[in-house]
Amino acid sequence: MHRSRMYALIVDAPEQEASAAARLCSAALGVPARVDSAEPQFTSLVGAVDQLATVIQSVDDAPRMHIDIETDDSSTAA
Repeated sequence: MHRSRMYALIVDAPEQEASAAARLCSAALGVPARVDSAEPQFTSLVGAVDQLATVIQSVDDAPRMHIDIETDDSSTAA
């Protein structure tokens, strides 16, 4: 039997606004914001939601939010 879990809450922010969005969310939630050096389009809000990655993602698109789901069943991977 495979297992799936909610892995991350992602806030997509336009590239020009992503840094400001990360600073605002970091201050509002009282948690540090850390840029991933391997994937600089992602800024993690460390500890914002217990056991759930909370991330501001810089995108070349409209702002929105989405949830990432992780599974251990590779046959369901896209």
